[in-house]
Amino acid sequence: MPLLRRRRSITHAQKNRDAVRIIPATGIAFDTASETRVGYSAGVGLEYGFTPNWSLAVEYDHFFMFESDNPFTAVAGGALTRVDSIHQDVDLVTARLNYHFGGPVVARY
Repeated sequence: MPLLRRRRSITHAQKNRDAVRIIPATGIAFDTASETRVGYSAGVGLEYGFTPNWSLAVEYDHFFMFESDNPFTAVAGGALTRVDSIHQDVDLVTARLNYHFGGPVVARY
């Protein structure tokens, strides 16, 4: 018998971004940014057991990470060089083949 499931959760992502840009007046500039983002996810999945120990499963999850402004600062001097606005949502599809170790536990008296 197939098992249908749904899921909701809070997600967390930490990003470190380093960039190298060529500025005509001064040459090469290095800048960096770091952020921690929190969003939520929602998903559905289906699992089907085709033998007592084997099952196939497929899941879909969508991660809502919203839009964030990331201030980049220069590595040398620490001055603000730019602000990038980043919108990040992620769609994830997972398919798997599962082996379940052991069997059903049956109590004997």
